[in-house]
Amino acid sequence: MRMNTFKIHHKNNLKPLNMKNLANYRKQLFFIGMSILFVSFYGCNPLKKMQKDLDKVKIKVVDDVLEVHADSINVYFDTYIPENYFHKKAIMKLDPFLSYKTDSIFMTPLLLAGEKVDLQSNKIPSSNVVPFKAGATVPYREKLRYEPGMKNSTIYLVGSYKIDSDYDELDNCICDVKKYMISEGVIATSQTVQPTETIGIAGSFTPTRIVANGVIYYENDKYIIKKGQTESKDFKLPFVLDPVFDLVIKEGYQIEGVTMHSQASPDGAFDRNEFLAKSRKSVSYAYMVKRLKAIGFEQVYDSGFYKRDQTYEDWEGLKQLISKSDLSIKEDILKIIASDLPLDEKEANIRKLGQWEVLAKTILPKLRKTEIAMTAKTIIRELSVLNALYKENKLDEFYNKQEVLYLAYNTKSLDDQAKLYTYYNEKYPDEYVGLNNLAGVHILKGQYDDALDILTKLNKKHPNTKEVLQNAGICYRIKGEYDTALYIYEKAAAAGADVRNNKGILYIKTADYELAIQSFEGDRYDYNRALAYTLKKDLTGAKNVLDKIDDKSAEDFYLRAIVGARSKDVDLLTTSLTRAIKLDGSIRQRAKEDLEFRNYWVKPEFENAIR
Repeated sequence: MRMNTFKIHHKNNLKPLNMKNLANYRKQLFFIGMSILFVSFYGCNPLKKMQKDLDKVKIKVVDDVLEVHADSINVYFDTYIPENYFHKKAIMKLDPFLSYKTDSIFMTPLLLAGEKVDLQSNKIPSSNVVPFKAGATVPYREKLRYEPGMKNSTIYLVGSYKIDSDYDELDNCICDVKKYMISEGVIATSQTVQPTETIGIAGSFTPTRIVANGVIYYENDKYIIKKGQTESKDFKLPFVLDPVFDLVIKEGYQIEGVTMHSQASPDGAFDRNEFLAKSRKSVSYAYMVKRLKAIGFEQVYDSGFYKRDQTYEDWEGLKQLISKSDLSIKEDILKIIASDLPLDEKEANIRKLGQWEVLAKTILPKLRKTEIAMTAKTIIRELSVLNALYKENKLDEFYNKQEVLYLAYNTKSLDDQAKLYTYYNEKYPDEYVGLNNLAGVHILKGQYDDALDILTKLNKKHPNTKEVLQNAGICYRIKGEYDTALYIYEKAAAAGADVRNNKGILYIKTADYELAIQSFEGDRYDYNRALAYTLKKDLTGAKNVLDKIDDKSAEDFYLRAIVGARSKDVDLLTTSLTRAIKLDGSIRQRAKEDLEFRNYWVKPEFENAIR
């Protein structure tokens, strides 16, 4: 509220003064001056009386010590005005402000008004009217965003009175109230959340398996593979073996086994087809052993390496080929194949349909074969080998993507991780893995804007990817955009990400401590989960979590000391504080200033603990 000073305004259209006018003018000034003196003398008296009885006005702070929750300080106090105190035309202005370091932050002033004050012109809510006879208790509720440094701050309250009047000169009737300290220091334990969110690392360095398929075709009623033979003369069906042998000599793969399945077409006598299938199994095995030996394959005589079987008459294969054909009688053939007729009758009935010659030339030759499936898995070499290649800048000699990820995951240097993930992205640009993990490195470095820039672009190219969403949620949480972070975490969870720990941390920041406890995994024993219990004032739960942390840090012991202080367990406080200081000597001074321990500062037990 602006406090104006008294001013005399002159008009430009005054008549020229003569002696008569001058005398009249002096009379007017005399009466105006007496009026001002009268109004000022009697108008200011109520303020002086209010100021004299100022001790009757009580300011009650709701919280003994202010505490940070949801990144804010709740400045709550009640102003008690006694009976027969507040003049009906008086206005009281109370200005709370927070002082820390060299800065002062002024909050919204509290305006109290007498019963006859013009509320609209003074912009005072009706709830702040103080009746003269009854008095009133007027609450003040303000949230102040917490900033680093406010922990050692002081909140003061200063104020002034004035009379609400149509006379400008009464604006001079201002009585200042002495500065009143309503709170000193802030408990900021909620701000000690550890940035231990679970970062979404994409990709896997688990060995992957691949299968190379091949096939050897045989002529009708034959099982021999001639030297140099590369195809079956029936229908000119070429052997397909290059994928199998290429896999054997390819670097970066360990061959695990070969499956060979030999079969005969379902035409002719069953006994003959049985003999052909068994013979083809034996011949193809000998053929593969010889070929593998020629290229130096070491497991060539390992009997457990080969799996062999046969199908005497491949009716299922015939069914599949007929289904894909354009034969006019294919539906009739399929009905016969699906029937319960003996096998020889099935063949006889198919022959009766006509077009047998077409089947014999175009379809049956494809069923006289040995199918080969060679299985291999990717090789991941020892870290020492990979490290040597990396230091020599020989990344192109890595066998596969798994080796890049394996080395990056086990590399402590964030700069080296960034280089490896950048290389991964250059090598496999169509994947999201490299850039997502690079964003994770930026998060660990505290470069949240850089991380978010990468993740935003990735989300457009690879929408609803769980790791991308998970990491974006971390960035928004740290930037203080909690609603956005929660929304993205929910999307990440829907995509399959485990964001329980991340949401628990977020809920601590929003002061939803019960939700935080519910969100954390039940078997998680760490600082943040214990902090959630502490802030919820479940001190037993907090201690249980802290006691189950295997390798306690200085911060874990310090929080345990806070739990001791809040639960008035002096032994828990002192033993924990001693352990914390032993691990980190800087905690000694921190404990001397932390209001969590204000009730113990002068006690011998505390002094002994911080020695």
